[in-house]
Amino acid sequence: MDRRSLIALVTIAAGLTGCRCGQDLPGNGDAAISDAGDSGAGGLDAGPFDGGPPDGGPPFELDGGVFTCGRWGAPARPFDEGDGGARRGALAGPFELPLLDGGSFSFRASFTGCDVSVFVPGSLTVSSASGAASVWDSDGDLRDLVDRSPPNARYFFVSRAATAQAAAAQAAAMQGRVDAVLAALPEARREHWRGRLIVSGLRAAELQGWLPEAFAGAGSAGFAIDRRQRLRGLGSFSDVTRFRSSLQMQSLWPWESNLALAAYEVDAWNLVEADALAAERDPGQRVAILEQALVSVQQDVSVEIPKTSGISQADALQVEVALECPDPGRAELVSCGAWDRLARLELLDGADGGTAEIARFVTPFHREARWKADATPLLARLGQGGPFTFRWSHAPSFAPQPTVVSVGLRFLSHALGRSPSSVVHLFSGGTLDGTYNQRAPVDVPIPATAKRVELWATISGHGNDAFQCGEFCDHQHAFTVGTATFTLSFPDAGSQDGCVPRRERGMTPNQGGTWWFGRGGWCPGAVVEPAVFDVTSAVTPGNGARVTYRATLGGNPLPDAGQGFADVEARLVVFE
Repeated sequence: MDRRSLIALVTIAAGLTGCRCGQDLPGNGDAAISDAGDSGAGGLDAGPFDGGPPDGGPPFELDGGVFTCGRWGAPARPFDEGDGGARRGALAGPFELPLLDGGSFSFRASFTGCDVSVFVPGSLTVSSASGAASVWDSDGDLRDLVDRSPPNARYFFVSRAATAQAAAAQAAAMQGRVDAVLAALPEARREHWRGRLIVSGLRAAELQGWLPEAFAGAGSAGFAIDRRQRLRGLGSFSDVTRFRSSLQMQSLWPWESNLALAAYEVDAWNLVEADALAAERDPGQRVAILEQALVSVQQDVSVEIPKTSGISQADALQVEVALECPDPGRAELVSCGAWDRLARLELLDGADGGTAEIARFVTPFHREARWKADATPLLARLGQGGPFTFRWSHAPSFAPQPTVVSVGLRFLSHALGRSPSSVVHLFSGGTLDGTYNQRAPVDVPIPATAKRVELWATISGHGNDAFQCGEFCDHQHAFTVGTATFTLSFPDAGSQDGCVPRRERGMTPNQGGTWWFGRGGWCPGAVVEPAVFDVTSAVTPGNGARVTYRATLGGNPLPDAGQGFADVEARLVVFE
């Protein structure tokens, strides 16, 4: 898709959903980085699911269709009777699901602690057009769902039809599709998936226990049970490859839904579990900033960071964020904030009395989010403990977005033999016009005891000119340290699906807006990841380092009357 076509689609989406995509509303395409030394993009990435558990266990191999947590390298857990709730975040209690053949599925008896269960109601349609088919109705999409899914996925298909007769007909048709897909699989895979594609013999309203309440409320658009037995919401299955101009002409959302995107939900909860297990293995010391606080725009919090050895000896710092919808009894798509807004954690005071961005994020369209961000440079300010004031913000004052926010700092020690001793602000951003590059070089003293020097650059592009630059344009940023130049660019900006791979690194998938499009340095529902350059070889300890910076747009000089905006936080970090 060319850029003009992309902008046309974004304009359509803005008119249909209220999304001001391309104005001041951010998200994070993968950056292309080149430099005179080595480089990396942040250091906290979670890799994609590769046939093994995302928490580092051995690859999973089917053996006669047998799947166990132990063989997969994932921890098994005993079943918890639950708290009887049907709200998002509640502990899922036991249930029995009647099957078409007269048998039943027992959640308690089948529980392992490493499965993710996804409930897909037949009421989900491929589009909002009148009389649109159910997402259940495509044999090909069901096959793709199986092919895309990790082995710990389990899918329940439950009709929400108004009558028992209609539900029975819909369920029987779905069971036929399931049987056909299973029959086409190799024997080992067929045996594995036979117990993981489950069609309910009763419609949602006739089920027992907490299930009817869930389908009527928080799970009206479907829901999941994660590996820790918690109820979770589902998002939209809109597929960027299924644009339909016929829907556009009816002023409807022009992207049809695809059942196979339900696999993204399982991937996402596997990554959340991987993060949780990593924190259990290496807990470090966590300092809470906000815990389940309802925030509409921003909130300032004063926190005492304890002066402990665990914090003073840390060599890495993570920011942990959870954003939740304010009403856990309603579906995410109608309860969570609608806008992809810039969110930040900032330090309002510190050793030198200055203000510093600690980490930057972009809120998702209509969904909850859980993130980890690398904020290691701020150890130079926070590592010795003391009283600090932090600011969390995620919406402008003219458009409040009530959200339940939890934010914490996790101080970690990896025995690297070095930690940040100083962090120096180098450059900020601004409007990408003819005056942008009119900036003086910055001289930074490098102590003789320096073991490593890094340049950290957190950059996100926004704007609302004719081509939506710099949100949907590739802008380049060149930093010269001494005589070595380190460059950062965003070649996926303006692409149809440049943000889709970011779900493998913790971006919230299946959002309710145009989350797939590649952006200039960000993606909706994701951390704005800093680019990290090792510039040690470009400096001389004991001397000063001169740093310069300039930007280009599409490889060309910035236009005199450009209107795009680059949000830049560039720092030089010294490790001793």
